[in-house]
Amino acid sequence: YAGCVTGAYSAETPEGTRYAFAARPYGYANEPMEFYFVLDENGAIAALRTGELILHSDYFSAYELDEASYKEGFIGLTGESYTGEQTLITGATMSSDAAASAVNDVFAAFDRLVESEG
Repeated sequence: YAGCVTGAYSAETPEGTRYAFAARPYGYANEPMEFYFVLDENGAIAALRTGELILHSDYFSAYELDEASYKEGFIGLTGESYTGEQTLITGATMSSDAAASAVNDVFAAFDRLVESEG
């Protein structure tokens, strides 16, 4: 199962195994968005980088988003603790849906990757 995950990598670090994932869900106007996740050996999100979260923001301003706080809200989440509420961006349903797709697909890809390594 890959969904919108376009790349998955594992690496040994001094802190343990880390898993990196690139995801490209579709957002507003069916345009791809960029999400990059690093998960720790327990499947918790250790880092998140994104491309633009609000596509066409120069034309669209009816949303509320503190980007740094939004990204920070993902740190430590696992497939079990993620509820879907963490991806919500007020006034930006398509971006929220894209973020949810990325998170769900990354957790599924992590499970599959760890399963294949075990």
